Amino acid sequence: MKKLEYQKMELTMKVGKHTATVISKNKKMAKQRASQSILQALHPHVRSWGSLLRLYGSRSVKSCKEKKLEEQQITLLQDKARHNEPNYAVLDKLRNEMRKLRERDDAVVPIGTLLVHEDLPTHSGSNLNNVDL
Repeated sequence: MKKLEYQKMELTMKVGKHTATVISKNKKMAKQRASQSILQALHPHVRSWGSLLRLYGSRSVKSCKEKKLEEQQITLLQDKARHNEPNYAVLDKLRNEMRKLRERDDAVVPIGTLLVHEDLPTHSGSNLNNVDL
């Protein structure tokens, strides 16, 4: 980031092999414009922010109709319960939802494992031998 004349600055943003240089009045606006130009270079076919959000947006977010439908299914299952017995329909639904969550979590591949070495210093609050009284 370089200061130019009065109330203007030049910001250069690099992401991988892409680089964008913009001139703006403040740092926040410069970052926004630089990131927008990098996104435009990455996806020249995208014409609107909605298309970009559909491209990168979270697929796990369900629509309101889907959420409402699931809630209605659960309330219908609650109505089928008898007074002094466990509600097997709700338990089966819960079991299926938990299986879906497990399958989703198993599908995610971890980046790596954290290896903590024994020779690393500990915090003084966790090891009272480091505290001088």
